[in-house]
Amino acid sequence: MIGFRMIARKKSGFVFFIIVALMTTCHLLYAQQSDSISKSKFSSGIDIVNTLTFLKKNEESYLLNFRYHLNPAYTLRAGLNIDISAGEALGYYPDIKLGVQRNNHLKKWNWFYGADVSYSYFKSSSNPVETTRIGGACFLGVEYFFNKRISIVTEQSLNFHQFYQHNPDTFELEKTTSYNRLFIGSVGMLIVFFHF
Repeated sequence: MIGFRMIARKKSGFVFFIIVALMTTCHLLYAQQSDSISKSKFSSGIDIVNTLTFLKKNEESYLLNFRYHLNPAYTLRAGLNIDISAGEALGYYPDIKLGVQRNNHLKKWNWFYGADVSYSYFKSSSNPVETTRIGGACFLGVEYFFNKRISIVTEQSLNFHQFYQHNPDTFELEKTTSYNRLFIGSVGMLIVFFHF
């Protein structure tokens, strides 16, 4: 009976040692992973929902997205959409946004908020009207890191757009008209980012 208790104590000590060793290893690996995520300087991403959806393109969702991480707390961001066609009903549609975001890291999650400014130009091949859009947006989003290189992001934004339409062929005295739009955007946006 005494021999059995000695073996049980040795096994308990061994199991305790294995559990402590595994917990320490996991903690060290997680700490290295968290450090490498927060130290990434550049990120590039693509909105997979906008890319895979053929029915409607979301104008607030930029096809190519870039980020430069100033430090773990602040990130500069840019987005680019380009649609150029020589078809009759199509034309030139460049669209760019620039912004800054404030990051709040929590383990594998990052929730963030910030503001963007945007500029867009629309010129159809079959219509003489040129449309320029200047906009601003404030946003709130969340990011999940699968590992140190890949993350997925979604965000919501409140957008204000000012449109200017210029028609050189109109008989009106005013060749340029303007209007504005305030709306909630980025619904359904899902961006996959690669960090390097």
